[in-house]
Amino acid sequence: MFRAIRFAEDIEPLVRFVEETLPARIVEETVAKLGAGTSAKQMMLALALAAIRSTEMPFVHHGGALHPVAALPAIEQTMGRLQGRMSWVPLAQDVALSNAHIHDVSSGPYVMPEIEPVGEGSVEATREAFEGCLRRNYPGAAEHYFLWLLKNASRKVALESLVRVAVANYRFDEHKLIAVVNSIRLLDSIGWEWAPVILRPVVRYNFMPSVWANAPPADQIETWIEQYGLEAGVAVDGEDEGEKVAMLRQDLLSCSREEQAEVIARTLAGGLSLAGAGEAISLVASEVFIKSKTSNPMGIHAMTGMNALRFVCKAFPGLGARGLLFWAMGPETQAGQDLSPFEELGPTSLGAIREAIEHNDPVRAAACTQAYCQHKGDPTVLLQELGLWAARDDATEMHGMKHHQAMVEEFFTTRSDAAWVHLAAQAKEAALHAGKGTAVYERVLEGLENV
Repeated sequence: MFRAIRFAEDIEPLVRFVEETLPARIVEETVAKLGAGTSAKQMMLALALAAIRSTEMPFVHHGGALHPVAALPAIEQTMGRLQGRMSWVPLAQDVALSNAHIHDVSSGPYVMPEIEPVGEGSVEATREAFEGCLRRNYPGAAEHYFLWLLKNASRKVALESLVRVAVANYRFDEHKLIAVVNSIRLLDSIGWEWAPVILRPVVRYNFMPSVWANAPPADQIETWIEQYGLEAGVAVDGEDEGEKVAMLRQDLLSCSREEQAEVIARTLAGGLSLAGAGEAISLVASEVFIKSKTSNPMGIHAMTGMNALRFVCKAFPGLGARGLLFWAMGPETQAGQDLSPFEELGPTSLGAIREAIEHNDPVRAAACTQAYCQHKGDPTVLLQELGLWAARDDATEMHGMKHHQAMVEEFFTTRSDAAWVHLAAQAKEAALHAGKGTAVYERVLEGLENV
């Protein structure tokens, strides 16, 4: 007979607070708890454990634990850029989202059971059994095998197996990899003792059927990896790659979507490092977004997915080349884009960016951000402004928050003088959702008046 998972008494009451508080009161009660001394780290852990224990992961990726947990690394970093008690806004947003999913019939209530690790006698046999569950969509068996790997193999072996599966799934759904990478990042912050709980839902999610089941076949990717000799490995980083980065960026912007993966493979074979290729691809993802005529603030996975792949290139370089090629097959990379020229402006102010976002003018928001960056505007105050817009949003299920942090990271790791493209993309995304879902933000402000 199974038993519901239960946590130690130093965190269980706070987990139950997230689970059991009525949605109508969760924001106000969260602000009160933070004001009374509950640390942000404790609240982060509690909302993650609550979402994991009390919601099921739907294969359509909205609802359940995916977005509340995957957003936490971005929330923690954004809180550090916001001032005073306004830093509580993104965390209160995520507590409210977790609580809403628990009380939503589409994903809750669910009770995560305790389960035992199950192996196949050796690390290699268990790893093969774990990865083999993908062909048959066996999430339950995959959970048992993965817990065995965590316990009996090195952490590196267990995580590399999970990341390999998530990279293979990228062509079906960028969320599959983003969820895994951000869960790893979260564990780096809250502690790896929580891995047997935090990683279970992303294992389940990666072994479920995908919402986009008709993805392009992976055979051609494997052919190019063999043809261009990429299986032998690609340098993680390189020096003086600016010209090669610029050339790959231009080649990807000028070729068809069907040609992009081979262009990346050929460039890697020509000596460009994983970091250099990742920089070029990331610039392309953001540039395509700011030039597209999209009105969807959640259509940002070509960018956040690329940010996750850059993590893979550093942490699991043996999977890096394959991951970069799979980026070209991601659903949002493959989606049709109706691109328009980018408006060039003279020197502008932070106020002009704010006004464009407030008026839901994505084209002008991106153009003003470009002008602000290129004319030496202060990036610190710009990041605070963009962080506040991401924190206000409760319409995109934390997509805005994840995109904000991804673009901040890409801005600071891009060696090219085109790094502004990433912040312009984030300003555009903010303009697409600004004012369309701010109920939680307004409730936080009211709650702050009583703290």
